[in-house]
Amino acid sequence: MSVWLPSAPCTPGACLERAGSVTAVPRAVLRFLVVTAVLLAGIVLLPVGRLIPAGAVRWWCRAVVRVSGVRVRLSGAATPTGGVLLVANH
Repeated sequence: MSVWLPSAPCTPGACLERAGSVTAVPRAVLRFLVVTAVLLAGIVLLPVGRLIPAGAVRWWCRAVVRVSGVRVRLSGAATPTGGVLLVANH
């Protein structure tokens, strides 16, 4: 099998569970509300954006990513000094 298949070999009947968790919908609604609240807090603070310290902006950006459900996983060797830019197309 090639890794460049035009379609996935999984089908909804074979790879996905049909029964969802009882807490899935309430968690999704709660996550949506928290993301909305964090984004609205940032929008409210836009007029005074230049007065906000960089550390607070960094904390807010991390909060948006965290409440959105994104988890960072590091693997491999340590990055070289000087910084690295990683871009994914999907």
